[in-house]
Amino acid sequence: MKIPELPVAKSEMQNNYSGSINIVQDEQSNWPELTPIFADTANLQMRPGELRLTIPNMISFRVTNGDRISWCRLRSNVTNQTIRTYMLGSALGAALIQRGILVLHGNALEKHNRAIVCMGYSGAGKSTLAYALMQQGWNLLADDLVAVTPTGLILPGVPRIKLWRDAVCAFNLNPSQLKTVMTGVDKFLVQKKIYDT
Repeated sequence: MKIPELPVAKSEMQNNYSGSINIVQDEQSNWPELTPIFADTANLQMRPGELRLTIPNMISFRVTNGDRISWCRLRSNVTNQTIRTYMLGSALGAALIQRGILVLHGNALEKHNRAIVCMGYSGAGKSTLAYALMQQGWNLLADDLVAVTPTGLILPGVPRIKLWRDAVCAFNLNPSQLKTVMTGVDKFLVQKKIYDT
């Protein structure tokens, strides 16, 4: 499965934060068993360098050592777009945390070499605010997952923003020309270029 949403890092980013993430489709039967611990839930198990996440009836992820995301489709009718949505959210966030990067749930924007982060609960309007700021000349750095290095550098994220239908219509965008985040969800992907320079 191709993941066209992932940006290619600039050469100076690659020098400072080298290492790619290997993303592979795999069968859960190939994953080593974990000895149960008290903190496990039915859908989440964490160990040093190891995370298992299951989205019931859709997909399971195994994230290891910040450099590998294995995934398994649990039902044949789960679309690639749905898989990518969870992969670029929860699974990628786990890999970044395993690399020692601070991950915030929010949006990051830049203007005049200054960055801001919009954070809040799911559905609070972070992406709507971010898109409004983009109309005022702010550049989107990251949507949904904001990765901050130990030195305070915000790493560029996935070059798109996710907006609910009411926001799409309020910004005079045409929902019929946009992809949905996943099947059955009235939220849309608006592709944006990040850091044109």
